[in-house]
Amino acid sequence: MGKKIYYIGIIFVVLVWGTYPVFTKHLLTLYTPSLWDTAASLISVTCLLIANRRKLKWLDWKHFKVALPTGLFFSAAGLTQKFGLTMTTPAMCAFLENLTCVCVPVLMLIFAKQKITLPKILSALLCLGGVFILCGGNLSVGFDPGMILCALAGVFYAVNIAGTGAFAKRLDTGLYLLIQFAVQFVVSASYSLLFVDDPKFSFAPLHLGALVGIVLLSTVLCWVIRTACLKKLDPSFIAVAMPSSSVVTGVISILAGSDTLSFALVGGAILIFVAIVISGLADSKQK
Repeated sequence: MGKKIYYIGIIFVVLVWGTYPVFTKHLLTLYTPSLWDTAASLISVTCLLIANRRKLKWLDWKHFKVALPTGLFFSAAGLTQKFGLTMTTPAMCAFLENLTCVCVPVLMLIFAKQKITLPKILSALLCLGGVFILCGGNLSVGFDPGMILCALAGVFYAVNIAGTGAFAKRLDTGLYLLIQFAVQFVVSASYSLLFVDDPKFSFAPLHLGALVGIVLLSTVLCWVIRTACLKKLDPSFIAVAMPSSSVVTGVISILAGSDTLSFALVGGAILIFVAIVISGLADSKQK
């Protein structure tokens, strides 16, 4: 199937990640964001250790020198995103995270000397325009603390995406992610110990089951798929394709009553969808 399997993988990730903010928004009333990330990363590390136990002997400095810094940005993105989600709606959080599509082409130019083509510029501007519409056409008025944190998470994720696309192509996906999640565990656990005064963590079987299920599907499986796709597809396409998950989030959030149907959501979704199409066509022609 060639590259088609990787495009299918991205579609799967988009659908799963599109539902993630809605469910997580409710569960974050029961879990402190940093404790959520601590538990999630511990589950992820455990699963990846089991899955990659025979490949641990392949761990070398090449994996660490890429995965440690990208893991730090991944950890920062996860924390800021979840704290932001507690202060804004799922759809708004999902859309603002997608500022990655603006940052990644610039970072790929810096990291890998990858030329910024006209389609990439156009798709990034359309994505940014969608964010502008989401804010009611007035960024100075539209941004609240939750929105700022979600937008900042997008910038941190962009560094992770570009760093992975530029430097991790020859690294083993499982071992690479194992280091990243280990870094996230250290960062999240340290943050919880140093800065969380009123920790929340539910041990109710239903709540823990939901947390474990979400982590296994959206974190472990989807990050393995996305990292594998980053090695085969243009990172700039990945950065622009991911915003389509926010369209899924918007639809589900509206149906769940967390968001209301508005011109901002519809207009932003249309612009981002057009950006995805442009980026996808450019990527297919490039390769």
